[in-house]
Amino acid sequence: CKASWITDLTVGDTITFYISVNETEEARIAPILISYGNNHVQVIVKQLSKNEAALKASFFGGEYYGSLYSPGMGNYYVHLSDNGFTDAGMDKPNSKYYALDLYGPLYEGTDGEITLPVGTYMLNTDSKATIWSIGYKDSGYRETNEDGASYEPSAYDNAKLVVTEERATLTCTIEGTEHKVVFEGTATIIDARE
Repeated sequence: CKASWITDLTVGDTITFYISVNETEEARIAPILISYGNNHVQVIVKQLSKNEAALKASFFGGEYYGSLYSPGMGNYYVHLSDNGFTDAGMDKPNSKYYALDLYGPLYEGTDGEITLPVGTYMLNTDSKATIWSIGYKDSGYRETNEDGASYEPSAYDNAKLVVTEERATLTCTIEGTEHKVVFEGTATIIDARE
């Protein structure tokens, strides 16, 4: 392979290689030629640009608990998902769910439409809630099978959620694997204080 962003190419019982993080605005593509005697096969490696998501979420929403669990801070419990939930609020089959227990500024609005504060939330592994954090204990990733049953949930090794007026981007590591999830739009937050 001649691509400089593909390194540590090793051949044994399996062929392994390392791909550096793509910090460019363009997707990258490169061939790897595998030869054994007169047999040749070409494998194409594709990597998304830094602005493309490995998962484009179709759902971003949850509940707002006010300062009930976090005096002086707002507590927002949200999910990013590729398929969302059933009308009864249950997980859908063959879906991915990123649960986030967020702590941010208190909601100050009066119109009943709660918005998630714009800012950057970072994973906090301490048991004490801090502002602009993702609580470790009640956050994590789960998948469902074809019957809608959840596989064992996984905790985040690290996580960062960036919320803007137009989009939310979650970058996290789960059991050593990087995940990136993007939702275009704003979260739908239900008032759960009552």
